[in-house]
Amino acid sequence: MKKNIWTIIRTTIFIFIGLKSTIFIHPENVGGWENYLGYLLLIFAAFDLSSFLIKFYGKKLKQNIQ
Repeated sequence: MKKNIWTIIRTTIFIFIGLKSTIFIHPENVGGWENYLGYLLLIFAAFDLSSFLIKFYGKKLKQNIQ
């Protein structure tokens, strides 16, 4: 259970910082390192969230089948 909570917190941090660095960035900083870091963090968040959902719902599906 603790590992699941850490995964959710980590994904939320990735999403928050990624959005701050992409959507809510100042116009003069677009195209800089902070903008590209935001895109990278959003990609990490997408992979992290998808792997969490696959693990979480995969276990539930196995329990329902058996």
